[in-house]
Parts: sequence; C-alpha cells; structure tokens
Amino acid sequence: MRIIYVTSTLPCGSQEAFAIPEVKELQREGHSVLIVPVCPRGAVLHDDVKPLVKHAVARPLLSLDVLLAAFITIVLNPIATIRTLRWLFRSRSLGILLKNLAAHPKALWLARVARHWKADHIHAYWASTAATMALIAGAIADIPWSFTAHRWDIPENNLLALKRQRASFVRAIDVQGARELEAHVGPEARPPVVIHLGV
Repeated sequence: MRIIYVTSTLPCGSQEAFAIPEVKELQREGHSVLIVPVCPRGAVLHDDVKPLVKHAVARPLLSLDVLLAAFITIVLNPIATIRTLRWLFRSRSLGILLKNLAAHPKALWLARVARHWKADHIHAYWASTAATMALIAGAIADIPWSFTAHRWDIPENNLLALKRQRASFVRAIDVQGARELEAHVGPEARPPVVIHLGV
C-alpha cells in the first residue's frame, strides 16, 4: 500500500518523534510511506528520522510550486475545489477558519502529489490542520483518508464532525481521547479506533 502521512513538521523539528516508529513499522510491513509536513520548520534533529528524510516532501505552507499546483487544481476541478472551500467556512471560530484557509492551497497541492505518487491512502497525524489538508486532498484526489487525534487537537474542534463523517477511520491514542472525540462528533458517528502510541 502507498500511504501519505501528513504531519505537522516531521521529519523536521522535535515535536513528533512518536510518529517515527509508526512510519518505520509501516515500511517494515512492506508499505511505501511518503511524509508530507504541513509546516516543515527546524532542522532534522532525531538520528532515527534521518533515514526517513528521503521519503518526505517538505514544502512551505505557501511557495511558488504549492500555489501553481493549487491553481492547476482549481482550473481542472473547480466544482470540487469550491465545495472543499465551502467546508472550511463551517469552522467554529475565525482563528480556525484562517488556519484552514491558509492550508487550503497546500491541500490542493497535496491532492496533485497524491495522484502523481499513486497514493492508496492519506493519513493525517493530527485532527487539526493536518486533517484539514487530508480531508481536502482526499476529496479532490478521490483517495480514502484517515486521521489520528492526540490531545489538544480534540478540544480545538477543527471541523471534527465533518472530518469524522468523511474519514475512512479515526484513531485516538487512548480511551480518554476516544471519549472526547465522541463528545464532539456525537454518538451517531462510528466510534474511533483506539491504538496507543507505540503499538
């Protein structure tokens, strides 16, 4: 299987070391993994992430190639692009809306990356902006997607109900997180899968 992992900064920075063993295990199981950070910032700090750098596509949130790919996607898929843009206006606050709007061009770029790379699945490693990118890219590229919710990203409630509805599955890292997710998306949604970190 060819899986795109949308992270916050990994392989850069120090914040997502917990995702490294998961990516390596997916690779050990025979899957191809492409890491796409939302905002790659900072140096590659962890020795165990260095082998993964060659499996990453790190572009700034806004760059010339991101904007060009977004423009091409808009031209080729105007209706789908407008539909995904309208989703963002369901954001519960102006701050979340602005974060999502800033990520929209990169999500359109990600849709093109996913198609060209022939991805089978997109997985976002946060319920926030990373999942917004996966939501949009999955819809534009017609690729199933999912997300992992951790802690702070659950009460942020960045379009959680919509994301839960459209994702093929949602992972919580513990039972408490699963309960918090269910409180935000309602009892009618499929319950999240609990897979602890490192398992």
